[in-house]
Amino acid sequence: MEGATFVGAKKLANGGVVFDCVDEKMADWVKARNVMIQFTSALGGTCTYRPRRQELVVEMVPFDAHVEDAGTWRMVERESGQVPGCIEETHWIKPPQFRSPTQKVGHMKVSFATAEGANHAIDNGLWLGGVCLKARKPEDEARRCARCQSYDGHLARDCKAAANACARCAGEYRTADCMMVDSSTFSCANCKVTGHGAADRSCPVFQKEQTKKKARDPTAGYRYFPTADPRTWANRRLEEQAWGGWPAVLRGKEAEGSVTEGGLRFRRSEQWGLRAPCDQETV
Repeated sequence: MEGATFVGAKKLANGGVVFDCVDEKMADWVKARNVMIQFTSALGGTCTYRPRRQELVVEMVPFDAHVEDAGTWRMVERESGQVPGCIEETHWIKPPQFRSPTQKVGHMKVSFATAEGANHAIDNGLWLGGVCLKARKPEDEARRCARCQSYDGHLARDCKAAANACARCAGEYRTADCMMVDSSTFSCANCKVTGHGAADRSCPVFQKEQTKKKARDPTAGYRYFPTADPRTWANRRLEEQAWGGWPAVLRGKEAEGSVTEGGLRFRRSEQWGLRAPCDQETV
């Protein structure tokens, strides 16, 4: 493409390729719909463009909230002060068939078109049916092979294990073919303990691998998706050290103006971001 300047390209483990442009202005130009169509056509084959979305975990979403309807999320955007169309994709974390009979709420993955939209949701939550739902960045978890359940870093398509290992019962078949639904009867393929599966976050093998991953990752602990705004560089670990436990952020309409918390008055910025004490004013 004449006029486009790329300074590098990186092949990902999933087979995709990330192209690095000379600057942000050039990247925005390439991502324009008409330009991207020409770009992918020039690459040939079955090449498609996948925009980089910012994914959040939204907690305690009611099952009866009609979240499968796109109109529901347009309403959420309006009530939450988001840019129309910023929520691009949603799905339940736990498949419906594995819910308990008495379960009324569940967690969802919600993808935003921009880091700014995701950061706004982290700080202010998402309003759904008159309830403000908490949104947070998902932890970047240690990579586990979906075929053999190993944490040695490979993906299922590159797995060299002699047989499958079910993530629920450790049987030698695909997890999708497992008929077990009672988690108390699960068996872990990694720690060999009954009572949880290989995907369980309480597994000691997972916790050990997750600790190692966090130690290697310099961005671990960041509250927001980093942007040019310095407020997005806030780190949960540093905040907890400074405050002895960071106070929960009041969200949405409750967060307007100044708020009282723990005997101190806090001022609320008109934009999302960290709160600051109002000169330690006792109330």
